[in-house]
Amino acid sequence: DCSHESYMWLAERLARAGCAVALSSCVVPFGPKTCLLSTPFDLGALGSLEAYKRGPSRAGIAAILDELRALAAASDGPLAGRLDLGRLAVGGHSSGGRTALDLASFDEPFGVAAVFSYGASLVNSGMGAFAERGSVLPCDAARPPPLLLLGGSEDGVSAGLSESGDATETLRRT
Repeated sequence: DCSHESYMWLAERLARAGCAVALSSCVVPFGPKTCLLSTPFDLGALGSLEAYKRGPSRAGIAAILDELRALAAASDGPLAGRLDLGRLAVGGHSSGGRTALDLASFDEPFGVAAVFSYGASLVNSGMGAFAERGSVLPCDAARPPPLLLLGGSEDGVSAGLSESGDATETLRRT
């Protein structure tokens, strides 16, 4: 994954269009000797489907939203009274994109109004004990938000998760 600075071009364009944009990344443990630059992620949530549906990234996203609420509720500052968190869109790339897809697929407490994802799908990598590699978890959200799903035909990770080696297959299956 890459740092949020890689997406400043998109953040700046969205801001010029009138959107408030919050970017985040953090270093998370990934196994006993490895760390990743990723969205906040709880590897313990990969132990069961129910734990996963409650959201391995829920605590990290909640912290970001709490900070946005505080900025909006402040009596002064550039965002005081200017954020409409009822019109929240969440998006991301790679693991951040998977986080966004999970928010769209399962009932979540954040009130997400729209989701976009680039370079991610709901095809499982096999990391979770609850889902076989290559399987797709069904969307069971009562009211899933609109989704913009983007990917590339040369995405090696997506190609590796597909049965045919075609990177676009994972997008179609999602």
